Amino acid sequence: LNEECTNKCSCSLNRYRNEVSVNCSHRNLQKFPEKIPPFFKETRSIRLILSQNKITSMDLSNKKREFLDKVTHLDLSFNEIKYVDETHLPRSIKQLYLNNNKITKFNQSSMNYFKSLTNETSLRLSNNPFECSCDSLELFNLVKSRYSII
Repeated sequence: LNEECTNKCSCSLNRYRNEVSVNCSHRNLQKFPEKIPPFFKETRSIRLILSQNKITSMDLSNKKREFLDKVTHLDLSFNEIKYVDETHLPRSIKQLYLNNNKITKFNQSSMNYFKSLTNETSLRLSNNPFECSCDSLELFNLVKSRYSII
């Protein structure tokens, strides 16, 4: 699978779980990789690991929905993301890591997305410079109600 992987990432296939892993961590990336390897029809899930880079935007608009719907693990920790655009985030994500970025607040749409995630979803938001204001009350309530998994 590595032959088909983008040159800055390493890719692997777990045939038992029918899961493709695309690891692009520590690659000095400033945006999402352009080329994601083709996956097999049997692929049930995709782990996309983009931690420890310089990514500033969560722009997934150029990725096919067919691909995004299979992403169950998205690690964007330790980047430089300031704004969360949930529009193209996977619907059935199991792990979403946004910790250690530069996020100061979430818009209502992002908050609705986070609330829609099931209790089985691991959501990491820590170590961001969140603003503390009346506008952040909804984030506070989310953390308060789901503190054991955020």
